[in-house]
Amino acid sequence: MERSEKAMPQLSSSQEDRTASTPKVESSKTIINHVLERLPVDALSALAAGIVVAPIVYVIDTAVIEAALGRRTVGRAVRSAATDLALQPHQIVRSKPFLAMFALYSGTYMTVNIVDTTASKLEADAFTSTWTKLGTVSTVNMALSLYKDNQFAKAFSGNLVTRAMPARSYVPFVIRDGITTFASFNLPPALASQLPERWEDSVARLSIAQFIAPAASQIVVTPLHLLGLDLYYRQGRLSIRERILAMRRGCVSGSLARMIRVIPGLAFGNVINTKLHSSLGQNLE
Repeated sequence: MERSEKAMPQLSSSQEDRTASTPKVESSKTIINHVLERLPVDALSALAAGIVVAPIVYVIDTAVIEAALGRRTVGRAVRSAATDLALQPHQIVRSKPFLAMFALYSGTYMTVNIVDTTASKLEADAFTSTWTKLGTVSTVNMALSLYKDNQFAKAFSGNLVTRAMPARSYVPFVIRDGITTFASFNLPPALASQLPERWEDSVARLSIAQFIAPAASQIVVTPLHLLGLDLYYRQGRLSIRERILAMRRGCVSGSLARMIRVIPGLAFGNVINTKLHSSLGQNLE
């Protein structure tokens, strides 16, 4: 027994380190493979939601811009944009504003799906996964949103928008997008658990929360949006009081308009993406 024990090979410290690290490497490969395997599901769910949402929000944003430029009332602008989309879909869907709108929503939904897929495999704690999702989705959403705004401004504003946006205008827009993203993707699960259980008899509480949270957030978001616009259009040095007065003007009507826009854009689209992603994911398993 003594000879056999002495004959057993002893692992060097470097060999022990490699042995100890092997499971971690395999675990990392497993996570990567899991994400890659589910990537088609993540992408298909996001693209489907984007296809449904983009035409609706395109019509609304077109109407808002034309009304702001004094070309038409919001109602007439909506009818005109919807008619153009119905009669000339091949031209509209190839336009830069529409493609930018589609990229905004499908890109945001796909980011949400990939983060959720990765977090489920990592078994991250709730706090870490929540803030990772918020930071990642906010970054992607903000970049795509600014690109979309730029494309709409060029397409519908002609030569009216010629000045570069000052750096300070981005601050309220960044905060705006962060709050909207949090209310659309992170808040609904927590809000759903607080809703009455009897509501489940008619519709899922999570679906209700996915409509309520982003729409209600516009009460806070709209003043920030108006402040960002005011900092852009009036780039001179103005007092805080003058900025606040500009924010108060149109705050109520602006909040209502943005609530209507949010319903198809983030709430409705988020519901489609969540349900389709869950259903396709179950079939894959």
